[in-house]
Amino acid sequence: MKNLFLEIHNQVSDIWDERKGLDWTNKTHEQQRIINRLENKVKKLRETLNEFDKEFIFLRDFYLGEK
Repeated sequence: MKNLFLEIHNQVSDIWDERKGLDWTNKTHEQQRIINRLENKVKKLRETLNEFDKEFIFLRDFYLGEK
């Protein structure tokens, strides 16, 4: 769980850094490259968040005995 949390943190930081790059460039082709990288990183973040959610639900059910 800790590793997933750190991975999420790192992915969000990467996305934020890419987003800042979008503010600094005024070239359309460079903006498109940044947007493409952002889309890929957001997709990966969604996958990681789904993993985190599954892990959290498992731990909640295990420790609280809920279903």
